[in-house]
This record gives sequence, C-alpha cells and structure tokens, in this order.
Amino acid sequence: MTQLGFGPDTRPLSVLRAMMRIQSTPSRSLDVSEIHGSLLRAEPGTALSKGWVRKVLDQLSNMQMIRVENESESRKKYISDINTIVAGLEQLKGRTLSSLEKRRAALQARSNELSAFNFSDVARVLEGKTAGRAQQPNSGLLKGLQSYADFADAEIYEKAVPGDVIRIAQLQLRPFRGGITEGVNRTLRAAESGAEVRCLVTVDVLSADDFLAEVFPENALVEFFVKAYGARQKGLKLDLRIDTGHTGLYHLTSLNKDNMVILVSEDPMAAMWVSRRFNPDLIEAAIASFEQIWQGLTPLIQDPKHPELGVPTTKPSFFLEALKAAATIVASGGT
Repeated sequence: MTQLGFGPDTRPLSVLRAMMRIQSTPSRSLDVSEIHGSLLRAEPGTALSKGWVRKVLDQLSNMQMIRVENESESRKKYISDINTIVAGLEQLKGRTLSSLEKRRAALQARSNELSAFNFSDVARVLEGKTAGRAQQPNSGLLKGLQSYADFADAEIYEKAVPGDVIRIAQLQLRPFRGGITEGVNRTLRAAESGAEVRCLVTVDVLSADDFLAEVFPENALVEFFVKAYGARQKGLKLDLRIDTGHTGLYHLTSLNKDNMVILVSEDPMAAMWVSRRFNPDLIEAAIASFEQIWQGLTPLIQDPKHPELGVPTTKPSFFLEALKAAATIVASGGT
C-alpha cells in the first residue's frame, strides 16, 4: 500500500485502523467522538482534535475508504468494511497507475529524443567554433536499437546509389526485436534504389521458429519473399544466402568499404561504427571474411519452382514454409 501513498505512517490509515478497532460488526456506524477516542487510546500523548479527525474522515470518504451514513454535519456517522476498503484501494491504484503512465510517457519521450540526438554534430560545431577546424567523426559507439537503425539509415542505406554494395551479416535477431520488419523493408528499398544488397543469415537465426513467428506476424515473411522474388525478376541485385556456421564472421552492415556497423553487445545492445578513415584494416578484414564465406554459399530466391535450393535443410520450419508459400504465389503469377 506504500506504493499507493497509503503507507503505515499516514494519518488516514491511522484513523481507518482506529475505526476498525472499535467496530463490533462491519455494519456498525461510528461518530466522530468514538473514532477520536479510539485514536487517542491507540496513540496516547498525541494532541489530535476532533476537528482534525473530521478532516481526515472527509479524506477517507473522498477516497471511498469509508461510507458516510448521515450527511447531516451534526449527526454524521461513518462505516468502514471490506467493500469500502477495496473500493478505496482500487481508486488509489487507478490514480497511481495514471500518474505513473504520465511519468513513463514523459520519460520515454525524453529517452527517444536523447537516443536520436546526433552528438557528432555538436562535437563538430564545438570544434569548429573553438579550434577553427572542420572535421567529421570517423567512429563511434551506438547504444540501443534506435541509434543503430538511425545510423544505418543515414550512413548506409540512404547514401547507397546504383553500383554500391551493401553487405549484411545477420548473426543475431533477438537484439533487433521491434525493428526486424523495418530492417527487412530497408533492404528492399536499398535494392530498389539500384544498390547491390548481399544479405547473409546464419542457419541458427532461421531455426528459431517461435521467435520468427513472433516478429513476422501473419504473412509478413511470405510477403517479403514475394517482393524479393519480384525484385530478382526485375533484375534488381538482392541476394540472400544462408551460412551454416563459419567462424570469423562479424555481425555487420556495411556500405562498400567506406562505412561499417559491427554489433559488439547483445544485451544491452551496442554497436561500433567505423569508417575507412578510422580503421581501413578492420574494414578490409571484415569484408574479406564476409566475401570468402559468401562465395561458397548457394543463393536463395532464384527459381520459384525450387525454393529449397540454398536452404541447408529441407525439414519443415517457419522460414522454409514461408519461402515455399511465396514461391508458389510467384510461380502462379501472383505478386
């Protein structure tokens, strides 16, 4: 009850207890004098007037903790029972939850604003005004899904033009819960812009049937595969391949050999972005590892008559069933 602001040291609770101590039956009503006397006996030495008790009784009445039997000021009597107490606590709970929800919404708004804020711009302006230099940051730590998505959008997907290559190595899905559907659509948009998209996903990720069913509600994954087949038929360079468990592969998203985001922590989610100016050797090594594995894998989304090509196992799974359903739609001329 302390969380409701009705803790053991509050005066309203002291008065309520004083009533409960002298009620011989739950239906017996009490006047102010009786309640005042019970309170003084429970707390000897306190100078609590009847007028003060009346004020607290009014509070309890407004809180629905007690019921007033007679509205006449001189003849007012009060009743407290299990029903009034439950009603009062429920009202307090509702008020408390409403207050907490407002605070939560305000904190979430501040959190979103802070997460989306680009401190690189602040640092660049500060350095420019102070030292007269105009530099661009070339690395940084990204904390949380929103920061990861914002950077990938601004520095990779939105900068990609025809002829560019976007490489995606998806070793984990769970850190991206809540942003997976948008991430899938992002790859489609990048291919439609003319960039070549190479997406490598591990078989472990695709074996998590329950998780995939949760993050791809209804037919969302089928719809993606239908669009992916359509993109391939239009000559767009969208390629998906499944890795069976090579070592030395980073979870990454990169644009050519210029910018790269590497996942470094799942919980809490954190990623490191690096530019070629910051560490060309790291980017070269990561992409070389990606390409070595990529070249040995069979492409998916090639022939809708044989959707299982490129899938390491043909046993039923959420992923394979969605792929087959999409292939059936495409083979029948649907979109």
